[in-house]
Amino acid sequence: MRIIFYLPIVVLSAILFNCKFEVNDQNKISIDISKINRISLLEQFKRVELIPLETNSNSIINHIDKIIYNNSKYYIFDRSQKAIIVFTTEGKFLYKLRNVGKGPSEYLLLSDFEINRFTGNLELLSPFGQLLTYKTDGTFLRSIRLPLSLKAVHNLQFISKDTVVFYRKFESNRIVLFDRESNKIIFETHKIPQTLATKWAGDNFPLFCIDNKVMFYEGFSNTINLITTNGSIINYSWDFGKKNININQMPDGKKYETDYVKWLMNESNPQFIYPFRIHLENNEHIFTSFGSNKDMTYLFFNKSSHRYQLFSQYIEGVNFPHFALCRFGDVYLSAIDPLILYDYIKPQFLDSKNKQILQSVKKGNNPIIVKYYLNPNFLK
Repeated sequence: MRIIFYLPIVVLSAILFNCKFEVNDQNKISIDISKINRISLLEQFKRVELIPLETNSNSIINHIDKIIYNNSKYYIFDRSQKAIIVFTTEGKFLYKLRNVGKGPSEYLLLSDFEINRFTGNLELLSPFGQLLTYKTDGTFLRSIRLPLSLKAVHNLQFISKDTVVFYRKFESNRIVLFDRESNKIIFETHKIPQTLATKWAGDNFPLFCIDNKVMFYEGFSNTINLITTNGSIINYSWDFGKKNININQMPDGKKYETDYVKWLMNESNPQFIYPFRIHLENNEHIFTSFGSNKDMTYLFFNKSSHRYQLFSQYIEGVNFPHFALCRFGDVYLSAIDPLILYDYIKPQFLDSKNKQILQSVKKGNNPIIVKYYLNPNFLK
């Protein structure tokens, strides 16, 4: 993906509160953080749909860490159970993949999973340096042990069928490109300060893919990076002016332990846009969320119109979920626990069918898949 940025900031409709961005010669997208507004959820999304996930003794979910929607199935990663739990598009339970142990098809822990877009297989990553492959029906195919230098890996994506990008949360060189066929490291890159490497454990799932290009973001950085077979480069970065975070200015040495929190999160006068919680992107839109003035701020950005919108809460008094969030096409998809569902959904957003679903949700049920369908005219 190549994005050309060139338009100046312009304040648009007072009704929509959206803006155009300005980019300098280094692909920095300038955002005016003062333009945070409360808007209606119905301005952004044309409809909201609820999909209850079947609840039985085999399908119970403790916590959803990651969702992948693929071929009309929801693949749910529950790290606490060390399991992938699979449901149909209607929410019917299919099977649970949980092979904990020390056998050839087993693992002790899971840190991430992906569906290999080149093979269609499930790829499971153990942080202890093990990569396991299953068919999407749960049939085991193979497992490999990674080199000893990759004994602590946490996230994965695929550049080709057997070329894997690993993200490491506790190393200075965060990115590793690995060839599975030869079981060899191609290169290590993206070096960060050692003090940050030991204190910042990284983000849950920083790697993502657009048009077969693998990119990543990090909570402490406003840059979006592209990984190639030659290394990693900055694809673009957000520019918040004086609120940009600069990790090179972190306190280090003896002062580091005592001054780190004060420097990073000055509660009396927040200095930085920090941390970036989530990043979703396709060829049309970018969605990201970050900390700003003690609040969670959301940024929607339209690549075609070059307009963006900042908000913290909807005028209806509900929030937009920033957890267990994924996207396919123009649909944003999350999974919300019944106990907090009304913090994100109001009956006025729903048609009669989905209102009945909302009323039928009970405490103790599995999380509810919430599908937000983007308004086609939003930020056009």
